[in-house]
This record gives sequence, structure tokens and C-alpha cells, in this order.
Amino acid sequence: MLRSLTLEHLAGAGAIDLDRLIGFPDSMIARVVPVAEDPLLLLAEEYSEWTADAKAFIGRPPELMGLEPVPNQEARLRRKLFIHNTGHYCCALWALARGYRYVHEGGRDPEILAEVSATIAESGAAISAEYGFSLEDIAAYRQNLLDRLACDVFVDSVTRVCREPLRKLGEHERLVGPLNLCIKHGLPYEHLARSIALVMRTDLFGDEQYRQMHAMLAAGGPERILTDVCHLGPGHPARTFILKELDSPGFPCRQ
Repeated sequence: MLRSLTLEHLAGAGAIDLDRLIGFPDSMIARVVPVAEDPLLLLAEEYSEWTADAKAFIGRPPELMGLEPVPNQEARLRRKLFIHNTGHYCCALWALARGYRYVHEGGRDPEILAEVSATIAESGAAISAEYGFSLEDIAAYRQNLLDRLACDVFVDSVTRVCREPLRKLGEHERLVGPLNLCIKHGLPYEHLARSIALVMRTDLFGDEQYRQMHAMLAAGGPERILTDVCHLGPGHPARTFILKELDSPGFPCRQ
């Protein structure tokens, strides 16, 4: 995006020299920083991850505190999305299903934490198989998230985390993305599939995407969501399991 906007202001030789002289490295930041009441006093969680695509720099990368140039930015992005974002989202979904208001309340519920742990164990195994992270590295990354979910220093509402279900059910997003990786590598995906079913059982008053999702469910059932939103069409290995999970007695609240 920045490159295209820069090109709009260049012509001739300037446009030709752009890629020779200037790099546009993609960057990822993973750190919770709540909105500050005092702009000169910022509180942040201790955990911090800031990576940038090493191959996109022209010349030596700048020496900035915390910046980690990496050779495979896509792998790091997927590890964050399919473990951190997946786990955080699933914790909020189950917390909402059990009547909690905040994510940390779900993180302190042993049954919810066990379900989240099992879900990101599946996505973590898929990330390891796809991108070559060691299982030890994935286990440490998972455990770091699990330890942070119960922290109430930065209070995060389940309604904020659970919003925009249609986006988060997308083919390359935090649930369907790792599920398809599991299938690609012949790995279990039961808990990821259960989370997809849970989204369709969830509702949030005032969220436009929930209104749209439930309108689609009313018109075409969960099959329409799976086909049109998740791109898990007829014949997809996970489709039958998700539909059966939706019909399971007591789902989603497993007290």
C-alpha cells in the first residue's frame, strides 16, 4: 500500500529507481497496549513480538530496539494468526457462551482453558508441519498465550473479541485457515471444527456481521455459511463434523 501511494508522486526515472533505492518491508507487531488516558504514560504487556521481512530491506536493516528482521515473514504472520489470534478468539467465544463478560474470566475457567489449549495444539501442529517450526518452539509459543489469557491487568471484553464473525470465518482466517492446514498435513482438527460451529451458535446484539450471519443461517442454514463464507463446500472433510457438532445436545455450553 505504501509503495503504491509513493508511486503516485513519482514519474519517469524516479519511478524506475524506486525499487532499487527504497525497500518496503512488511511488518508485524504483537503486543497489547490499551488506549492510554495519559498520552505520556503507556502501559503494555511484557510480551512483545515485532518482525519485518528481511528480504524487503534495501541495504542493512535499521537497528531499532525490538525489531527482528526475519527471512520468512509469512511463517511468523501465520504462527501469530493461527495460534495467538485463534486462541484468543476461541477463549472469548467459549467465555461468551458461558456468560462471562471478559476474556480473562474465560482464561480462568479450567474447561475453557483446556478447550483453547486443545484447539491451538491442533493449529500449532499444522504450523509446525507447514513452516518448519520445531514442536518445542510451538509448545512454548502456545503456553505463553495460555499463561496470558487469565491476566486481568488489561481487561478485554468478550464482545470486542467476538465481533465480525463473517470476517473471522474467512477461508484464510484464524479458524478455517489452520483447519485446512491440518487437513493438508493429515492432522486432527476436531477442536478447530468445533470452534467454527460455535461461531454459528453465537450472537451479539448490535454487531452488523452477526445480523448478516443469522440472516444467512435463516435463509440457507449452516451449509450456506460453510460454503459461501468458509469455502468448505460439499465434500470437504470437515463439513460433516461441523454440522454434526451443531446438532449435538448441550452444545456449546458443556458444564
